[in-house]
Amino acid sequence: MSGCLAALRCPWSAANDREEAPVLSRPTTPARRRLRFAAVLTALTALAAVFTAPSASSTPQAGHRTRVPRLAWADCGDGFECATARVPLGRTGESAELALTRIPARDRAHRVGTLFVNGGLHAGNGGDLLRYRLAAFTALADRFDVVGVDPRGQSHSTPSAHCMTFEEERGIEAPLAAYPTVADRPDKVTEADALTSACARNSSRALLEHMSTSDAADDLDLLRRAVGDDKLSYLGMSYGTVLGQMYAARYPGKVRAMVLDGAIHASGYVSRPLRFDREQLAASERSLSRFFGWCERTPSLCAFGGGHPAQAFDRLIDKLEDNRRAHPGRHDVLTGGLLLTQAIGGMIDPQGWPGFSQYLAHLDSQTLPTVEPPTGEDYLTAQQLAFSCLDREIPTDLRTHDRHFEAAARVSPHFGRVYGYGELKCARWPVRPTERFDGPWRYTGSGRVLVIGVDGDPLTPLTWAERVTHEMGRARLLSVDGNGHTAFGRGGTCVDAAITDYLTSGLLPRVGAHCALPDPA
Repeated sequence: MSGCLAALRCPWSAANDREEAPVLSRPTTPARRRLRFAAVLTALTALAAVFTAPSASSTPQAGHRTRVPRLAWADCGDGFECATARVPLGRTGESAELALTRIPARDRAHRVGTLFVNGGLHAGNGGDLLRYRLAAFTALADRFDVVGVDPRGQSHSTPSAHCMTFEEERGIEAPLAAYPTVADRPDKVTEADALTSACARNSSRALLEHMSTSDAADDLDLLRRAVGDDKLSYLGMSYGTVLGQMYAARYPGKVRAMVLDGAIHASGYVSRPLRFDREQLAASERSLSRFFGWCERTPSLCAFGGGHPAQAFDRLIDKLEDNRRAHPGRHDVLTGGLLLTQAIGGMIDPQGWPGFSQYLAHLDSQTLPTVEPPTGEDYLTAQQLAFSCLDREIPTDLRTHDRHFEAAARVSPHFGRVYGYGELKCARWPVRPTERFDGPWRYTGSGRVLVIGVDGDPLTPLTWAERVTHEMGRARLLSVDGNGHTAFGRGGTCVDAAITDYLTSGLLPRVGAHCALPDPA
């Protein structure tokens, strides 16, 4: 298929039949490494925990004397260097090894320092993100050592959270329906209980209790100290913006420069997660409508729908749901629910829209479209749940989830019911957080943070970037006209130049500045 990001599989090429909430939408390819990039998302899945926990202060625990890790960088191929950093898992006596990947600065004489990068779990966090999007970091690597960070328990860091294999998940979950109802909630609770019990059995309890984003923020400060920088330079995208906001709130005097691209509203993510999910689902719905509008305006590029893509899409979903009902229990049959999860992945990069339209046309031509179910350990689901269930305050009352389900269906007719019960897994999560950071989120450092939002983003609406800018206080918003998730490295020279200028020299865009991303071609 044409139009997919270089070196990445198309996000609709295969799928995982799960329905967790899409903050960083579901992955779509079976193998572990491919899972990390399949959607280039960082779409939420069943985020957050509902346990009552003491609020963390806005600064790290006083008097902690965590040893700064020593980094032994070694060549790991293709011009990259790799290292690991050992960090403690609280006061348990156990530790984790963080995986780090570095592009050494080319202009050593004018080197600024180290730029830490995180794009969230679904985009490959740090290390794999650098490898698969190397060209995007070329300008920054002139004057920075660019270091991709895999947070504790995620991606290539060890140990990792473990829950179930894909085969075991298919044993507890029915093929994904497009439009479930409140009557299906008991089955969703049963599935959530089975999965979270497996997570408790198969993962280190010390790890599960210490995988929060506030833990990752403390690790980030240890890494800053390990590379010898007085202050942190950071580029966070998607979920990586939550990590950035937590660091800025907890270590305000240690920020040199920080870019938050595709900004997630951290306050809403942590403290109002169900409303947060509905806002994200509404953004995904708007993005799908934009895709349909693009199809109507550019029939030479869109192969689907014959000028009426929205109606054709709904007919396709109905056909796939008829197939699901006619073939109960068959996970190799592409269901309407599975296509809806793929559709969110298809919205991530508009340069892939022509290819996604070809895929839809191909499905439309088939009587019984099938998929190859993924096999092996589902690391991504386990890792996503492990940190997000500690971060967020998810209600345990099932009637609250029923009301959320119904409200989600209203704001997002296509996606609301697929993801409406996605938070039940975190509502049943087996461990409590040792601490949960819930603000204050105001940034009191000496410089300003650069916050970026795309008005057609399917996962992080521009209104979130506006809220983040307001709540942080010392921040500058760069609004971007266009579609797709995040802006950096997506062909917008205005955006990339603004980020490079700010990170290298501290030069911020003017107040009210706008950039634009290219249309699909």
